Amino acid sequence: MTPAQPIRSAMSLLSDALLSKRLGRRHFILFRDHPIAYARIPKVANTSVKTALTRLLPNGDALRKGASPDRLWDVGTGGRTRMIRARDAARLENVFVFSFVRDPFERAASYYATKVAGRGELPRLAARDGLRKNMPFAAFLERVAAMDDRDMDDHLTPQSVILRHGERLVPRFIGRQEAMAEHWEALRRELAAFGAPDLGPLPHRNRRAPEEGHALARYFADPGLVRLLRERYADDLALFYPDADPLRPR
Repeated sequence: MTPAQPIRSAMSLLSDALLSKRLGRRHFILFRDHPIAYARIPKVANTSVKTALTRLLPNGDALRKGASPDRLWDVGTGGRTRMIRARDAARLENVFVFSFVRDPFERAASYYATKVAGRGELPRLAARDGLRKNMPFAAFLERVAAMDDRDMDDHLTPQSVILRHGERLVPRFIGRQEAMAEHWEALRRELAAFGAPDLGPLPHRNRRAPEEGHALARYFADPGLVRLLRERYADDLALFYPDADPLRPR
């Protein structure tokens, strides 16, 4: 677990506006009636966590099957929740903000396996930015390495970009997906100590069968691709996974 801890030119202003549009996406679910906010990162047990969060809503049973879409949490809960940006989440007082992260090697390979090489649909933003169905993994990773953070699909955006405001990590609790069971229980204990309601056991949603998985050693057999990902996701690795090794047996 990672503890959370003069006049400008018109061109500069335009650049800032574009940056805000792309990097100012609303990733945080804030509850109205509970001192909780969840920073969602796609493909990091996101649907399971959202399903657990429906327990805090009076009509949670009715929402449970469709818990994943962000629109539900922004406009579909009768004002009990809303989506906010990291800059707004950073200003919250007496609110427990939490999130979960995933090994960048695993996250990139999972995206490739499901969205590029698999049956999953390639998001329009990714296609616009040069990704294409069934492109080789090396070409995929080279294209991702060349992307600007502001242009990336949320599934590929560095997790550190999503969770930081300036140089500050917004969540006070950040667990790892690879230790989800252990870290979920740790989260429950910290929520209790904070005086927040219990989320209960973690539901298992959108779990993939083993045969639909992906072997990191196969994807990252080329040391050049390991270096490429380490450079592209350097902040994620430094902050959350300094011990990451795609060739380590799992």
